Amino acid sequence: MTNGQTVDALEVYSEKTELPLKYLKSIGMLSENGVLSIPYYDCNGDLISMRYRKGDKRWWRKGDRTALYGLWKHGSGSGDILYITEGESDWQTLDYHGYVALGCPGATNFSAQWVIHMKNYKEICIVPDNDKGGEDFVKKTVEQLRKAGYRGKVSVLALPKDVKDVNDLHRRKHEL
Repeated sequence: MTNGQTVDALEVYSEKTELPLKYLKSIGMLSENGVLSIPYYDCNGDLISMRYRKGDKRWWRKGDRTALYGLWKHGSGSGDILYITEGESDWQTLDYHGYVALGCPGATNFSAQWVIHMKNYKEICIVPDNDKGGEDFVKKTVEQLRKAGYRGKVSVLALPKDVKDVNDLHRRKHEL
């Protein structure tokens, strides 16, 4: 609380990521009592999971499982290239800039069962963070893509060494 008022977690998140509040609200994000709510929708736009954040703490709504983020926009689509990000803010950044992407909630959570949503893309480009988690994300994602029989091209986007992730690149005003 600041001066007796609860901090709006969505406004703080918008400032931190430098993504417009209007955009974040348009994809269903909201905050209540200082907790940021990140809805996960399926390909039909139905809510399937809810992830929460408060400070550095993250958790799922009771009974929910990890899922791909962005399915309602790009799941089960087709095209030349699909970007797979490590986390919601990187997905939001790419989506905001007009890229076709899906987000994996965590470096080691990618599942072979999700590949059904990607099979009609000619190329999958993995967009890792520039850290050990990012290395794990690439390894796990490639392993699961192959396990599921994905036959398209798989590439990895190499960010500059001094850049943490795609959202960091965006905040530094680099062209995406």
